[in-house]
Amino acid sequence: MFSSFVWSQTGIKTIESRVHYLCDDILLAISSLEDIEEVKAYLPNKFTIKNIGEAKYFLGIQIARSEAGMYLTQTKYITDIIKDSKLQHCTAVATPLQVDWQAYDPNSPLMEDPSQYRRLVGRLLYLDFFRPDLTHAVHHLSEFMQQPANNH
Repeated sequence: MFSSFVWSQTGIKTIESRVHYLCDDILLAISSLEDIEEVKAYLPNKFTIKNIGEAKYFLGIQIARSEAGMYLTQTKYITDIIKDSKLQHCTAVATPLQVDWQAYDPNSPLMEDPSQYRRLVGRLLYLDFFRPDLTHAVHHLSEFMQQPANNH
């Protein structure tokens, strides 16, 4: 589960930071280096932590920095999904998915091993952060997680 919290400390000044975590991974997003150091000094008082430096990849999101700011992308994550699913030679289609699209076909046989389908749909859920246009299609696919058929 991915969660986001805002931590603030009131005193001479207010530090507001966004803390993102997944199980035991924490990502701090703070605009001031001074404030980052203050938060990093506070966290060991409450948790056992290990600083591994600036994030370059977190939860499928590539993070690149420049003087102009930060660039976030999921290109590598998307490419990995396409390769793992053996979909490199498929034809791209327009998104979002048509509203009246129907995935249910009672004549389509059920998948023998639905684990790959479930893994794919689970991975697609993380794309919603950058690709909200995929939400509708992924929602439809997730409806068939219990018993996916070959046409899904």
